[in-house]
Amino acid sequence: MKEYVKINWSFWLSLMAFVISLVALAVFICKVEPYSVVTIDTYIGVIAGFIGIAVTLLVGYQIYNAIDLRQRINAVETLKTSLENHQKQLDILRQEQAESTEILQARLFLKTQNMDLEAFLHFHSAIKYSLSVDHKREGYKWLLDELKEYMLNITNSSFAYCTSKEELLNTIKKFKGFYQEYDNFIRNHPNYLFIRIGYEELMEKFEKRLDNIANFKTVSLNYLDE
Repeated sequence: MKEYVKINWSFWLSLMAFVISLVALAVFICKVEPYSVVTIDTYIGVIAGFIGIAVTLLVGYQIYNAIDLRQRINAVETLKTSLENHQKQLDILRQEQAESTEILQARLFLKTQNMDLEAFLHFHSAIKYSLSVDHKREGYKWLLDELKEYMLNITNSSFAYCTSKEELLNTIKKFKGFYQEYDNFIRNHPNYLFIRIGYEELMEKFEKRLDNIANFKTVSLNYLDE
């Protein structure tokens, strides 16, 4: 619709300019006598009037274009803001979906025999998504409590398939390497401050637990660092 209006403006302005040109040409060709009705002053006045009208129309057209351009820019900005909001909502949905998937897998592995390490890795991975989801209202205590449960479930029997101390040490080292990447991401997350104290305490005790297992010390089922 706007394009149609702009085309009409262009057409009428072009027609107006053409008419003005014809009038000016006709007045110029006419012989001007000293006592005729059409004098030099009349000619100059008519031409000046037409020029003024033409300039006014052109200025008005430019103002219209400026207003139309501003409206288009505002529409683009509104659309951009809307798209950014939709993108944020999609990102949150992706984070929630990833969190739910990791937690579900962790809980399934927890109930499966000899899958203690996988269960911990999946739940630990879920934390990096949980921090991006808005849990500030209900808090993150449930997250740390469940993380502790997965830690306690890892005992000497979780590495029973290791036949030598060297194999045991290598296996524990690899296991630490798997969750170390997630750990770095979690500690650098903007929302890490909500779990920092509890998380760091749990991870410190868990590291000690793994060291005890690596030294063939039987770990407690109730306390992480004993």
